[in-house]
Amino acid sequence: MNAGTEQLAAMNRSNVDTALALAEITSETINKLAELNLKAAKTAVASGTKAIREIAGSTDVTDLAARAGAWVEPIWQNNQAYVRDAYAVLSASQAQISALLEQRSSEFSRNVAAAIDAAVKNAPAGSEAAAGALKLVVQSANAVYEPILRAGRQAVEANLAAVPVVPTPKKKAA
Repeated sequence: MNAGTEQLAAMNRSNVDTALALAEITSETINKLAELNLKAAKTAVASGTKAIREIAGSTDVTDLAARAGAWVEPIWQNNQAYVRDAYAVLSASQAQISALLEQRSSEFSRNVAAAIDAAVKNAPAGSEAAAGALKLVVQSANAVYEPILRAGRQAVEANLAAVPVVPTPKKKAA
């Protein structure tokens, strides 16, 4: 194999490794969300069963209203906990994916630069101008990519900071 073919094969292996790492992160995230959903479903069934039993034990309308009001807040708190946990799982996954893609992007840039250098060494005489232009294109693309990456990171951080905190419902005075 010549140097160009070896570099191309190495870049392909890196792409396969990236795809497998993304698949692993996605699989772990799906598993965590499935566990979270199963836990939430069990909690919902237990809360619903308890609420039905309490409501069934009501003796009059006033007692029914008091019992029904007593289980609204725990359900609300369970829902908030579920949202917080799901958010934590998804945020961690997003952070892992971002870190992986940033690392692989810089690797790719280095590999492309090395491939261009190898091609220049084996290029026929007089092709220096074309090689220089190709290097300039790659440098320009990297210069454009970096601000876009920073802007994307800032947008994600701004969206995460803008997630509203929903207050716990207030109990009505009896």
